[in-house]
Amino acid sequence: MNDLAEQGLLGVIRTNILHPEKLDHNMCFHAVPFSDSLLQSLGGSLHSVPDSGAVWHMQSRQPFSLDCEVEQVVVLTISGRQALQKAGHFLRHILRPKPKIQESMPGTGFQGFELLGLKWMPCLSWAQATAITPYEVGEHPWQESVDQLASSPALVCALRRIHAFSTLANAIKEFVPVTGKRQVHFIMSATPEVAFLQAIHFFTERDLVSDSHRRPVLKYVAPPEIHYKSESGGKHRGQTESIFSYMLSGPPLLYTVLLLKPGSWSSNLGRILCKIELQKFVLVGMKLVTLTTEDSLQIIPPETKKDQHLCQAHCDYLTSAPSLVLCLQRINAILKLLDLLGPDDPQLCKAQDQFFWRAQYGTSSVQNALYGSTSYKAAIREIKHFFPDGLICDHQSIVLEAEQIPRMTCDVIFNRRAQRQTLKNQLCSSGLSEKIGTPFTSALCQTTCLLFPSRTLGGSSPAYLQGLEQLSSKAFHITGARLALFDQSQAQFVAELYSLQDSLSAKFKAEITGPCLLVAAQRDNAVTCFHSLMASHSLQEDQKCAAFILSPQSQRKAARMISCFFDSLTPDSIHQIVPQAS
Repeated sequence: MNDLAEQGLLGVIRTNILHPEKLDHNMCFHAVPFSDSLLQSLGGSLHSVPDSGAVWHMQSRQPFSLDCEVEQVVVLTISGRQALQKAGHFLRHILRPKPKIQESMPGTGFQGFELLGLKWMPCLSWAQATAITPYEVGEHPWQESVDQLASSPALVCALRRIHAFSTLANAIKEFVPVTGKRQVHFIMSATPEVAFLQAIHFFTERDLVSDSHRRPVLKYVAPPEIHYKSESGGKHRGQTESIFSYMLSGPPLLYTVLLLKPGSWSSNLGRILCKIELQKFVLVGMKLVTLTTEDSLQIIPPETKKDQHLCQAHCDYLTSAPSLVLCLQRINAILKLLDLLGPDDPQLCKAQDQFFWRAQYGTSSVQNALYGSTSYKAAIREIKHFFPDGLICDHQSIVLEAEQIPRMTCDVIFNRRAQRQTLKNQLCSSGLSEKIGTPFTSALCQTTCLLFPSRTLGGSSPAYLQGLEQLSSKAFHITGARLALFDQSQAQFVAELYSLQDSLSAKFKAEITGPCLLVAAQRDNAVTCFHSLMASHSLQEDQKCAAFILSPQSQRKAARMISCFFDSLTPDSIHQIVPQAS
């Protein structure tokens, strides 16, 4: 059997069995004479538990993640002979739910529990019973509950899924209704920490095995071969991850790509970034990109490619103007973003939930405003494609390390500033602005280049969001935006570029060396009257934010900054960036 398991044949046989409810039990069991060697080949005693001395060594002193939107491990104990008679039916109920139960969890399809481990115990030790009892020490029924658990057989299961605790609690209430007292036969761990403490009393590392066929979210998370560091600093690599390490450290930070398609971001950037911040995403990359046809085909849904005319319409739209590509960091980043975006068709989004992001910013199934990475593999591929120089992260995460995605240490575009210059857009100056769709035809229109230092990007309510909203309220039109990271020498040059006073230079230089947001924005008198425009705002908090924004003092300096910080702008900009004449 071990040989068959190692070859993967047992899994294939199980998968190929048709109509398991009609299966003859004689096909599932094979009787052989018992021997100690046979028992050891099957893993030893099937109800053996970890050594009590090792149990306390494994206990964690760090806080456990309470995020129910990621996969959680919960321990279920079914105690008592009468309850064990119902155990098979209940396990089938939660492991293979009926379609109506599956539909209650949108976004991931099949939503039964993943069975990680199962162990039958003829009786529980005192330590195991005290870990399992639903009562606290000092409560009147505590001693009676411990005695009852210690004298009864039990089936202990380790289960995993999204919203594990609330889902299992509801299933127990539905299956075994109890009023006026706590459930003492179907007992589940109350929190992730309790689940870990219970699991280490019954299971060893090799007892808990992940089942990739029963993990519907597997395509959205890091693969099992990604390292999970244990508390002792060791690493685990293999086809199944260390479940105990997963319970201790939780899922790793993930990264996903959000593409703001042409025409969707110039006037909505502040609002979109505010939504991103509210959902606890961290911005680790932002740049302006002009998609090629090959790039477009990579993000168009497979079913759309089957229709040649519809596919061409998508390509024409995506290549019509620059898009703004963002890289976002968060636990469960990929699936969370997809759930927020909603279906590809904005009209379907509006019918299902008006708060879907595509419902708010999309106009048609083609111009649906936003794209998010559709899987973990797609996210990694797109990050490497759009951000080949790396991401702006505080630390090197295990995912970035495993996928060989570098962290930025300096700004590459800024280093190439001598190769570019800023000129007036000939289409605007020649009276052809209507053909490129720009609303700016006034002779007073100017483009400014703003720098939001690192202090405005952090905190519970980042000041840069207020600044972007203030720009929008003052009719500024954003023609370029990106996230930058300057090293010491670059920060010194930037401080000189903005002509900071000596007293302020050292202060802002320290802030410029961290992540900064660069924004190119235009409107009438955007450079010459910038401070008066921003100071006229009535909100004191926004006035305070405006004081942190670095802006050019003249149009000549603004043009120089644009060529230093950007390698392209949107077609409706009154300026264009061209190669420096040799």
